[in-house]
This record gives sequence, structure tokens and C-alpha cells, in this order.
Amino acid sequence: MSNAERFVRQHLSGIDQRAMFWIDTAVATLSGSSAADVDWSTLDWAAIRIELDRWIDTLNPDTLDMQSAGAQFHVGVPSRDDVMLVFRARPRTEQARGHQREPSLVIGERPPLPLLHFDDGSSGYLNNLSIEMVKGLAEGRRKLAISLPSNQDAWEMLLEEMQHFGHDNTSEMEPLLLEPTAAALGLTVQPAGLIDFDEGWRVVNRVDMPITDDPRDT
Repeated sequence: MSNAERFVRQHLSGIDQRAMFWIDTAVATLSGSSAADVDWSTLDWAAIRIELDRWIDTLNPDTLDMQSAGAQFHVGVPSRDDVMLVFRARPRTEQARGHQREPSLVIGERPPLPLLHFDDGSSGYLNNLSIEMVKGLAEGRRKLAISLPSNQDAWEMLLEEMQHFGHDNTSEMEPLLLEPTAAALGLTVQPAGLIDFDEGWRVVNRVDMPITDDPRDT
């Protein structure tokens, strides 16, 4: 993470309280210039936050033209005419709007989800599965190589989500909407204070099943 990103995260987290946008940030420099020596502590971050929030409040996620300059907010750097901090607003999809637990400020890239291994020896990623594959998993015709008793319910919930919004592939879904399935399958770290999905499933269904060994040839 760059110095600029550290200051942005420290001072501007929590912007876009309506959770209508994804806010990207970048440092723009003129040709031949460098931002390596910029002292980001000299910026008036409190004032920047006020102006940034005001700008976001003027944007409409339904009409925002991503090709126009109106989707960008520029912040100058004291004593530098060749360096600028740039914020860009991208509308969230309708399904992802209002999800305040997912910060609008985007800093860096999300870590990739682990590769899924299926019981027939094939593999794939949660964010690139066809609805036919998800349906097979939801119906129990397909399974993960190492399967938890709650997996089928997790796939059923994902299938319902895809059918409701008309998605043919999970790649068409907002990453935010895949997080519950990823957590239910144990692909991500469970947030503190929340019970593990599989553990909760076993309690509710009064099921105690051991994790099976990988059935594929080794």
C-alpha cells in the first residue's frame, strides 16, 4: 500500500454513507513527475472529507456517466502543480446498493478466492461458475471434493440468488453478493462474533457428520 493510500484509508474511511458507489483513488502526475516525495500529511484531510462527501451527494448512481469528468474529484497537493489525488465514483449495481458493511472506498485489490475442487476431479472458482454447475451442486448431483454437510444449503441459496436476478454465471454477480456463499463454504475468514455457517447448520439440523477425505486419486 502506498503512502497516499494509507492516508486515504486513515482519514476517508466511511465516506458514501448511502453506499451507492465504489470510490476508487489514484495519484495522478504529469509526465516526468513523481509523487514519491509528497508529504501527504500536509493535506487538510478533514476539509477533503467534507468536500468529497458533498461531491458524492450530488451524484446519481442511475444517471452517472462513467465517461464524463463528473465522475471524478480532484485534490491538489500543496506546493505541487504536477501531482494530484484523484477520486472516481463508480455506481454499484442495484443489488449491492445500501450494503453499508462493505466500504465504498476501494483500496487495492481483493485477494482472490481459493480454487474449488470438485468430486469428479474438475476445479473452478466461485466467481466463475455457470448456473448449470450451481444447480447441480444445489441438487446434490455435484459436490466439492472435501464436502461439509451444510454445503448443499449454501449452493441452494446461491442458486436462488442467481435465478432471482437472472444471472447465467456467477461472474455476472457483484462480488459483494458472493461473500455469503464464500463464507458458508469456508473460503473466507468468518467475521469475528459470527457463528460458523457449518457449525450453525449442524446445530439447527441436529447433524453431526465428519469431514470426508478427498475421494480423488492421490
